[in-house]
Order: sequence, then C-alpha cells, then structure tokens
Amino acid sequence: MLRSFLMISLVLAVSATGLFWPRPPAATPKTGYYAFYEQWRARREINGRIPWEAYRTERQKIERIKVPEVASLKWEQIGAFNLQTPYRVYFGQGPLGGRVNAVAYHPTNPNILYAGLATGGLWRSGDAGKTWTCLSRGWPVQSVSRIMIDPVLPNRIYVGTGDTHGDMARSSGIMRSVDSGATWMSFLAAPSELGDVGVNSLVVIPTNRNILLASGTTRGGTPAGLYRSTTWGSSWTLVDDSVQIQDLEVASQGSPRRVYGLFASGGVIFIGSSNNLGATWDGPSHVLATWSTTRGADLAVSKNNPNIVYVSSGVERSIVAVNFTDPGSPVETDLTAGFVAGGFGQADDYNWSQADYNYHLTVLNNRGGDELHVGQIDLAWTEDGSWFSLGGPSYANDSLIHNDQHSMAGHPTNPDQALVGNDGGLFRLTWTNRDTMAYQSLNANLPTQMFVSGAYHPNHPGIMLGGTQDNATPVARGNLKAWSNVSGGDGGQAAIHPKNPLVQFATAQ
Repeated sequence: MLRSFLMISLVLAVSATGLFWPRPPAATPKTGYYAFYEQWRARREINGRIPWEAYRTERQKIERIKVPEVASLKWEQIGAFNLQTPYRVYFGQGPLGGRVNAVAYHPTNPNILYAGLATGGLWRSGDAGKTWTCLSRGWPVQSVSRIMIDPVLPNRIYVGTGDTHGDMARSSGIMRSVDSGATWMSFLAAPSELGDVGVNSLVVIPTNRNILLASGTTRGGTPAGLYRSTTWGSSWTLVDDSVQIQDLEVASQGSPRRVYGLFASGGVIFIGSSNNLGATWDGPSHVLATWSTTRGADLAVSKNNPNIVYVSSGVERSIVAVNFTDPGSPVETDLTAGFVAGGFGQADDYNWSQADYNYHLTVLNNRGGDELHVGQIDLAWTEDGSWFSLGGPSYANDSLIHNDQHSMAGHPTNPDQALVGNDGGLFRLTWTNRDTMAYQSLNANLPTQMFVSGAYHPNHPGIMLGGTQDNATPVARGNLKAWSNVSGGDGGQAAIHPKNPLVQFATAQ
C-alpha cells in the first residue's frame, strides 16, 4: 500500500528485483567495521558521547584501504524466493512477489508470459510461470506500466516505462524489442516528450501494425498528450497536447478499427474516438457529465461490439457503459449498483478507498459475452450486471488474493483463464465449469519484492530480513530459496542486534 523508495546497504544491495548478495573475490580484505565500532564504543567519553573529530580521522584511514569497486563484484540473486504470507487477510495465498503493474500473454504461445514490475523491470517466463528471466537488465529505468505485443509478429514487444500507479519513478519512454526481448531500443525518452511521465497507455493497431499510439501520466497524476507512430515505434509525432488522455484502447472488431480515449479538457471529462487510426479525433464522443477527474480511471472496449465502451473510476465511485451504435446519440448506462465496495468489517466504500493507486478495468470475452473485471483493492467482476468478488474479498479473513489490483490479461484462447497482477505479484486465475474459480501463485521464482530496508546476521550470510512494500518483512533463516514472513502490512526498517543476533526487529505501516 505504501509507495516506498529503495535503499542500498553497504554490504547488501537491496533492489526492487529482490535481494542480491555481492560475492567478493577471495582476496578482498575485510574492513573490520565491527572491530572499529567496538573500539570506538569503548572510547566514549564519560557522558556517553564519541569524540567525533577523532572518530572521523580514524574512519578516513579505513576508507583509504583499497577495496574492489562494486561493479567488479559478482552479484547473485538471493530472493525473496518462495515468500510465504504472514496471514491470509489482505495477503491472500502465497508465494508472494512485488507489485505487478502490467501483464501479458504471448498471442500464440500461452506458456510464454510477461510481467512488468513497479520498480523491478520486465520479466519473461517460457514455462507458464514456473521460472522467470529478467529482460530489462541495462535499462535506464526499471519501472514498467504497460506491455504491448504485436499480435502477428510477437517478437516485437513494446513496453511503456515509469510507475504511474506508484507515482514514484521516472520514465525512459517506450522500450522496443524486435527480437523477443534480446535487445532493446528506447524511444520518446526526451523530457520534452514522454521521458518524465509514466507511459501507461500504449496501443498497436491490429490491422495496421506499423501504427502505434501512446500517452502517459506525469507524477502527480496529470495525463499527458497523445503521440502517434507510423513506423513501428521508431519515430513519433505529437498529435495533440491540448487535451489530457488517461487511457487509449482500440476496438477488436470493425473496419477501420475505431480507437477510443478517455479525455479531460477544460474540466470536462469525455470519451472521444478516432475513425482513422488516431490521426484525428473527430469520431463520436460522449461527455461523462457527473465526472470531475480522470484520476484513477480506466477505459476498455467491448470484445464483442466495437460500439460499446466501458469506463470505471474509483475516485468517482462509478462504472459506466456507453453505446455508440447511434453516433449522434450515445447511450450511457450506469453499472455501479451492487458493486462489491465494502463489508467484512470495513467501511462501505473501502474497496474504492485507494482509487488513484490501485485500479484497472479489464474486459474479457466469455463465449460471446463481455465479462467486466474491475480491480480496486479487491477484484470484482460481472457478466450480467450482478457483481461478485473474485478475491474473497481480498480484505476478508479467508482472502484468495493479495490486496491492491493493478493489471489483468485474458488467455489468448482459453476463456477460463487469466493473469492477475497486484501488490502481491502475479497469479493465474482459472475457472472450472464457470462455477468455481481458483488462483495459482506464479511468484515462487519471481523474486521482485520491493525492499526498503535490509538487516543481516553478523556471522551467517544466509540469515537476513528486510521490510518490503505491502509484503511485510521477509525472513531467510538460512535457506535463501525459501523465505517466510513476519510482522505485516508494509514492512519498514528492520534490524538484527549485532551482539545478540537472536534479537531482531521488524516494523510495519
């Protein structure tokens, strides 16, 4: 829940992609810091204060000892692997991973999965989530907000960088690979373009795949302008910066494919459209008269009717369908009634209460009908206007999934399966006979927790703990392939007593 920043320890790098332990060369001299500390502890003045001028002089002598550069060290990823939950309410079922902002299936091989992390980069699995490989090593920014794959040439991958949901990381624009992620190029990275915003909206036109559309959101939640490429993303043109664009989606049917956007201009919130693949935006439009902001809002197009658009906003506490069959007189229908918004000991609007942080609207095709999935704190769905929780809900004692939903993607061929991304990582949702659903965690070997602190045993390299964003305080008790969890909530600072390592401390939000 808390949007926390990363810290780096002198002896252990704490990163958004888990913990990494530096393995120094055998000849590396020990600095003797603990002996240094003990020496100066014994030399405290009578009033308990250390003579700091003398301390600094001695410390400078130690710092002049030649030690290997950090870049020369060999780094090994150590976790947190197979991280278990501290308890079910809010955390659901483990193992847990870090916040997943974007998910995607390969369009023709559903065993290939992609996950975009809040500050942990882009990851790929070739075995349906059993093992993972990081594709973003060397990227200038390790925050991902959107993944888009060419539906015909899936070796072309487009990634919108930045962390729009967490509102804490800068962007390197749009990363593109034409070789399945082996190499990457960055586009729209200049500050005057999209370099200082999170690219959370990225569209590939299925029938004209050289045409792409993009937009994003600045830190603070202000949507940016609209950009268009006709060269597979190699060059971009600013189409319009007079309106703010929260989201873009293209219809899955129709010729030409209509493109819809959620816009704000002069305090007016409206759905606009383009009938010429985003070159101009003079297609049908509809004002959302009761809305005052696009913050925390999302848009999705029907999978079965290119004239129907859905929008949701946790800030506005609203879910709406707009039918553009008659372009001159669009019909708006409110779908909010009955939405799972509270209960289970929480306030009536609890599920909406973090709406500018956790949100998504995803429409999946259920054998010819639209299924709406609205992610807020919990994940809710409807196919006929009646809303049900898919999380238990996530704030119940028997929660099925972690709190705080950010992304979802439907299986390319199986309507009974989808990927769900939230603050607890990546999960596979599977329906049985459309009556029973279950989640499977895909995080056991996806060590992407967002650590904000680390504490380490003075003598045992396999014993450590640290606070994480919304995943409590992971603990390794000697086995770095199996981590347990203590405390709760958002983990904060942690400590292990240097003289008596059996005494350890964890803090929580």
